[in-house]
Amino acid sequence: MSPVSDTANLAAISSGVNLHSHIRSMAYTTGPTLSCLGGNMTMGEAYISIILGGQLFAAAYDKKGIDRSVMSRSLEEGSTLTTTLIPWATGGAFFAATLGVSVVDYAPWALLNWMNPLLAMVFAMFGVAIFRSKKIAN
Repeated sequence: MSPVSDTANLAAISSGVNLHSHIRSMAYTTGPTLSCLGGNMTMGEAYISIILGGQLFAAAYDKKGIDRSVMSRSLEEGSTLTTTLIPWATGGAFFAATLGVSVVDYAPWALLNWMNPLLAMVFAMFGVAIFRSKKIAN
């Protein structure tokens, strides 16, 4: 039994690459989303997560030949959209104070905020909307 999901195995087989290469390439595109979510949870501010994530992943995206617009989209999905779902982050605190509703109460109804990052990572695993840049850095 494989510890890797069936979808990862299927995506690797259908794209004609070995599983190890597929997982490594997957990490480049899901990394910024997860790191921004982690940054929001630890730092409580989406802007810092975006700046830090952009600095950390820029060279990796260039090396893999993935367009920086994909990185920008991943940073946005992992930081701006998730900051309102974290009660101690600036977005969550603002929404809770403005709406008078706790984050836990409105989170199930904030479909865009939690579904978009999840769908982005699923798309990354299958290679959907991963645009390649014209040049690959050495």
